[in-house]
Amino acid sequence: MRWTSKLINFFCFIMFLLQPALWSMDDATLDKNIKDSQIAAEQWLKLVDANQYGESWDAGALSFKLTIPRDEWIVAEQKLRQPLGAVKSRQIFDVRWAENPQNLPQGEYMVFAYNTAFQNRENGRELVTLVQGDDGAWRVLTYAIQ
Repeated sequence: MRWTSKLINFFCFIMFLLQPALWSMDDATLDKNIKDSQIAAEQWLKLVDANQYGESWDAGALSFKLTIPRDEWIVAEQKLRQPLGAVKSRQIFDVRWAENPQNLPQGEYMVFAYNTAFQNRENGRELVTLVQGDDGAWRVLTYAIQ
């Protein structure tokens, strides 16, 4: 199984785990987590959109970096993203949050699902999972395009 298939399967597993715990925190804290993680996701996506794949790997969570070596990430993203062309539009259609989900390291997780129109693919979907680090920063754990 290729690493991209493993990553998509892992993301789907995370979505399943996060669903029950989605709204278990108070509104103010949830709003702050959504805002902060969305900013982190969008900054990270800007790196990928600009073909700065090495920099996107550098900005990822430790678990992300342990999943795939930097050079393999760069090659895989070139193969995945370049045929799609530039991003024309990107809209969030789903947001999920969880704290300490089963079968994942303890922590806070946020998942953003985007409807994304690329130059060469009008109906793309991007899935970005972030984890909050011990330093409070949100970092990308998984990224997939469907």
